[in-house]
Amino acid sequence: MLFRKQFLGALAALSLIAFETSAQTTGSFNETITFMGASRTLSCYVPPGYDPSVPCALIVGLHGAGDNSTAYRDALVGPLGFPAAVTNTILVCPDGGSDPGKDFYTPAGDEAIIEEAIQFAQTHYAIDANKIVLQGFSLGGRSALRYGLNHPGEFLGLLLNTPAVQGVKEADAQWGAAGLYNYPNAGATPMLLSLGNDDALYQGPVDHTYEQLIRNDAAVSMKRFAGGHTVPPFSFMGDIFGYFSQPAQPGADAELVHVVTDLRKCDGGAITPHLLVHNAGNTPLSAIHLKYDWGGAVQSFTWNGTMPSFGHADIDLPSFTPANGDYTLHVTIDTLNGNVADTFVTNNTDSADFRIVATAKTLPYREDFNTESFGDDWYTEASGDYFSQWGYDGDVKAMNTFNTLWVFENTGIKEELISPVVNFSSLPDPFLTFDVSFNYSAFTAAFLGIDTSFSDTLEVLVSTDCGATYQSVYKKTGAALATFPQPITNPASIQAYLFTPGANDWRKERIDLTPYATSTDASVKFRYISGLGGCIYIDNVAVENKTTGINEMTQPVISLSPNPAQDIVTINAGNDKLRSVLVSDLSGRTVLQQQENGRNTTTVSTAALPNGIYLFNISSDKGSMKQKLVVRH
Repeated sequence: MLFRKQFLGALAALSLIAFETSAQTTGSFNETITFMGASRTLSCYVPPGYDPSVPCALIVGLHGAGDNSTAYRDALVGPLGFPAAVTNTILVCPDGGSDPGKDFYTPAGDEAIIEEAIQFAQTHYAIDANKIVLQGFSLGGRSALRYGLNHPGEFLGLLLNTPAVQGVKEADAQWGAAGLYNYPNAGATPMLLSLGNDDALYQGPVDHTYEQLIRNDAAVSMKRFAGGHTVPPFSFMGDIFGYFSQPAQPGADAELVHVVTDLRKCDGGAITPHLLVHNAGNTPLSAIHLKYDWGGAVQSFTWNGTMPSFGHADIDLPSFTPANGDYTLHVTIDTLNGNVADTFVTNNTDSADFRIVATAKTLPYREDFNTESFGDDWYTEASGDYFSQWGYDGDVKAMNTFNTLWVFENTGIKEELISPVVNFSSLPDPFLTFDVSFNYSAFTAAFLGIDTSFSDTLEVLVSTDCGATYQSVYKKTGAALATFPQPITNPASIQAYLFTPGANDWRKERIDLTPYATSTDASVKFRYISGLGGCIYIDNVAVENKTTGINEMTQPVISLSPNPAQDIVTINAGNDKLRSVLVSDLSGRTVLQQQENGRNTTTVSTAALPNGIYLFNISSDKGSMKQKLVVRH
């Protein structure tokens, strides 16, 4: 039996309700109350045909950041179809107060407005105490999730439309985000989530939250829709009161939440897929028959165990060793409890890609990232936070990522960029070089109240066993990593963290890999660790002979000046003899080309080139090199 806690004495002292409208008002209207010493609005909707002899259901709706209760109520009642989808239901939307950019937990005690909204409805209308639902969108959904988990059993259900969980760190219980979400209470209240397929910022955080709820045996279901960061029509969510009253699917129903496997193994490596399965039906499961394949004959595996309704299981499929190549592993839930058909099959399949590497790349190896299709043998291992993942910057033609105070608190989150498998033994003295451009953020007391800096960290690691384990060979942060003389001072927006590096904003780093020279299945990992401040580019990664690296370190052979250039740039090759100069724009199109006769200096006219960044590919008798030039008339 659901129950409703009455106000505690301390809570009652927080507010005095001042009713200004008739207790039987119907349609859309606003009430003003005094809450925590200030005026607050309750935006309400009561069905026009309200009959006090027939108790109504109640939904308390929490709006998102930058919104207000009136606009939110009007959207739910108007275009989102609340009245038609949930009949005989009263809607009360409390306003977030004077801090519209925050959720309903700021300032401290603000979440008690939820109880005020319920008290108002119960005082003036006939409310079915067993049909009270807490709904929220975006930061309002985040508050509804938090409040519902902190008040188990007080609601028939939680309707969470894109709960704006602030990053995967906050979502994942292992980070211990100050006990923000009381996941152990997840089984006490049924939950229904929605998430737009185009809502890129919240895909990772909401998916991680959904997994945590499942791992705590919640009665939870996720509905995905075609759209962005918005509330779908109420009709899309289906019969919400029917679902909350009986959230389990009738009969036997298993949900394959996800399949996880290694991204890459070397020749002869075994693949062991890991599955997370959720019992979404009202029938306990004792056996799950699975079918899987990776492009060949279909294999079968049966899990046996005990999985009650809304329970879960982590399942490992038998290991297998495919031939070399690229694969997609497909997994499907077939039958349950022997030969019982699954009653809801749309959540029964998932897949994962992996590669078995035949031959490691030999040295010297170079990657200059000049095109977006620079190679599908590079991998990223992402935390799940969309904004901070490694990605290709087509304007700079380099790999880039960044972190900022102004999105999620993701300190310690790691974003990883992994090279192809390389045979270090193909040269006697392997030596890693790469170009880096980085700057971090610093704030003055006038801006934040204290003088402080936030800086991300770059770590480079080397594996000698095809990525199974890694050893750190390089780690820099802050001023030691920066390639600019001054940090980014008082960045007040996301855009203020971002920069396009000029030709003089790069540094070449060199790492001696001779301790790993016997490895035939090596790889290099660039790990970017969030410290809440920084923007980084990585370019021109090379593993070559140590002698080449030392020569590059002690004597830069070719220089361009001035940089930026206006009408003329001079190329100086020192003692080397120039053979040719090819200039391309950032799309890869050749814009200038000239042959040289062996002299060690030459000039190139840039007068006809539009302002922008250009790549000079310069060939000499000692080899070739690439440099970037900024043209600014």
